[in-house]
Amino acid sequence: MGYDKQDPNPYAVGGAALLILGFTVACGLFVQGYFNQLMRAEYHQKVEATENTQIDKLEATSQKQLTSYGWVDQGAQTVHLPIDRAIELTVKELQK
Repeated sequence: MGYDKQDPNPYAVGGAALLILGFTVACGLFVQGYFNQLMRAEYHQKVEATENTQIDKLEATSQKQLTSYGWVDQGAQTVHLPIDRAIELTVKELQK
């Protein structure tokens, strides 16, 4: 029998190396894209899709304060009034 006395074909070896490199890069890009997709879905599920009760309460409180009368400091006789009324009074005062 013996051994193979023929040199390997450099074009075949180079082509195989390029093919393996291309496959490796394609797999890496696929895994990165899949990971990014999972991260976006997880972020949406945990941050964007959840109801934030603190923000809802703050918005309700702000809306109530902007549209109603009430005391800010009763001892100092300081009140808050609806924003529309405050604008009217400011315009009247500036027109004098």
